[in-house]
Amino acid sequence: MRKEFVRLTMFICLGSAVTSLYAIPSEKQFDGEWGSHKGFDFGIHLHQNGNRLTGYHSGVTKDGSRTDTAPDGEGSPSITGTIKGNTAVVDVHSTYSDAVLKVRLTLHDRSLDWKVIEVKQSGDYYIPDKATLYKEHWDPKKGWVRDRS
Repeated sequence: MRKEFVRLTMFICLGSAVTSLYAIPSEKQFDGEWGSHKGFDFGIHLHQNGNRLTGYHSGVTKDGSRTDTAPDGEGSPSITGTIKGNTAVVDVHSTYSDAVLKVRLTLHDRSLDWKVIEVKQSGDYYIPDKATLYKEHWDPKKGWVRDRS
């Protein structure tokens, strides 16, 4: 009896571990405001609908002399693509020029890795080739604040 109980407990623990490894990602985990402020200010606002991802981007040099910004909700999304697991592959259309970039987004526990994997259409752009973005929200008194949840 004791051996059967131990085996059953081990089976349940193993099943739980395997289930958590292959669990379907929770809905809307890419959703929201993401930003990076190293090198220059860069932010994206993503909208997730199932495995479809759309959004808008904003890149501004530290001195503010150059911007590449698609205001959220104004016109077509500058970011479009699909999600598979914790990775999304998206096309990003620069508003500074006609450049189109193919970007891989990799979701981690509290961050989102951004990496340009192909320049599909060349042109000038103010979008980082590589960045680590963190979820943020706007605080009228403090400006952009990193979410800690």
